[in-house]
Amino acid sequence: MEKQDTTRVWGMHEGDNMHFFLGVIGALVVGGANPGVGIVFVKCMSFLYNADPDEVRNDSYYWASIMVGISLAQIVGDTARGWGFGVPGEKLTVKLRTMLYNAFVRQELGWHDMPGNGSGALCANLATDITMVQALSGETMGRNVLSLCTVICGITFAFVFGNPLIALVAFACIPIMISGMAVEIALLSGGTEGQAVGGLGKEATSIVGEAVSSIRTVSSFTLEKKFTDGFEAAIDNFLATEVCCAAAKGVFIGYAQLSLFLAFGLLYWYGGQQVSKEGESFERMFTPIFCMFMLGAGLGQAANGATDAAKAVAAARRVFSVVDRESAIDSLAETGTKDVTVTGAIALEGVHFAYPSRPEHAIFTDFNLTVEAGTTVALVGQSGSGKSTTIQLVERFYDPAKGRVTLDGVDLKDLNVSWLRQQIGLVGQEPVLFSGTIAENIRNGKLDATDDEVEQAAKSANAYDFITDQFPDGFKCDVGEKGGQLSGGQKQRIAIARAILRDPAVLLLDEATSALDNESERIVQEALDNLLSKHQRTTIVIAHRLSTIEKANKIVVVEAGTVVEQGTHAELIALGEEGKYYNLARAQGSH
Repeated sequence: MEKQDTTRVWGMHEGDNMHFFLGVIGALVVGGANPGVGIVFVKCMSFLYNADPDEVRNDSYYWASIMVGISLAQIVGDTARGWGFGVPGEKLTVKLRTMLYNAFVRQELGWHDMPGNGSGALCANLATDITMVQALSGETMGRNVLSLCTVICGITFAFVFGNPLIALVAFACIPIMISGMAVEIALLSGGTEGQAVGGLGKEATSIVGEAVSSIRTVSSFTLEKKFTDGFEAAIDNFLATEVCCAAAKGVFIGYAQLSLFLAFGLLYWYGGQQVSKEGESFERMFTPIFCMFMLGAGLGQAANGATDAAKAVAAARRVFSVVDRESAIDSLAETGTKDVTVTGAIALEGVHFAYPSRPEHAIFTDFNLTVEAGTTVALVGQSGSGKSTTIQLVERFYDPAKGRVTLDGVDLKDLNVSWLRQQIGLVGQEPVLFSGTIAENIRNGKLDATDDEVEQAAKSANAYDFITDQFPDGFKCDVGEKGGQLSGGQKQRIAIARAILRDPAVLLLDEATSALDNESERIVQEALDNLLSKHQRTTIVIAHRLSTIEKANKIVVVEAGTVVEQGTHAELIALGEEGKYYNLARAQGSH
């Protein structure tokens, strides 16, 4: 699986060969320059012991020029390496993020309902997983080329320009140095659960998120101390679990430093023996030592910022598992029937349904409902009876496990999903507005609508007056995040205007006025009545106030996922105390 993911990532670098070629050249230059600097250091120390001032001056000019040349080569090489591997990496990031985002929006709502697919997790996938996947291609290649060239040049320079015996001992010390470096890099890059969430731990991070996002509720109920105590307890628990891990890290980091000092201590001791007893020169003693030192520095540079390969593979697996997943209800698919005349007859026939996140809890078992074209049907009943589920099935947010939902006699599964939803207008209990202007939010109902059409839709929704009177910028006023600049009634009228602009064949009203005060409800209800009276269309209404649905062509009483009564208001009232609707109406004083 790991090899397949890596191969697939490399396959997405089409057209990047020239970038990689330049990056490899840059890595070779930098890799060779690192141990080369060690030789220059030794030369600089050596000529300082010369008794002739003129030779010292000339040598200083010469080796200073060499150092400047090596520095320029490193600048050019590192720039080429960064550009050669960075550009393909960013192009890969754009491709993967686009693919993953498209995969997110293609998935059916049932997938989004699953616990592991919350908005926070999906945003984290887009932000972090994609960046980590880069480590499977260009980042790894650049690091490996740089490391390999550094090692080869370091060892070669040590044997050619230094004492071979000292170079041999230095070469034998490489595993010791690498083991220490490997431990340190693993500790720095491996991370822990707490580090992944900023060093607080998941529990403490969750408390911070809740307190900040709900600060008004926290303040209104004076819950500051409760959340502070909870945060401190979470921090203490996290600290208790991390103490042992932190102690182990201290030991291993100490070992990493110890291994380096032991290696260099051995080299200095053996080199000193070669100088004092064998008459070896100062320069040939220090050349292998400094080559090994710069070799270690070069490897550290190559490993700096490296992504854990195991984490990169896991990130790639998560990304491709979503990208490759075939959505049960693909809103972007081109398949399915479309561009047919819609009259608006809707039927749910023998429907069995349970939400994918709660498969053990059946909402419908053999549910049947018929909505004639051009009629208004109201659904009433207790919370949890299946009213909103009916609307979601008509929108084809979900598919029934058994039975079918039809539009004009055609199974919704046979219709193009995007086209189907364009025939439907939905106004929910809590309208969702997006960041942007009022006009932009209304125009979401019909993206190619003109300004005149937007204004006319606002007038039909009783929204035009408050838009022009209360906001200096009028339709260009920014609604804020989630419509925070508008009141509940204003947001609802904007949502109705959005639905009016679409001019749908089927209108779904899911308790569109239940969250409003009496005055706002009256205004919004007038807008809804205006919408229904101007154009005969199939309408399914869910209402908590029965007085608003008395004129519906048919009222359907739903209880525990079953239709228990249906008829007009007068017919259901006539059933008397034996009727479910009669008792609901009497409880509200609606008859």
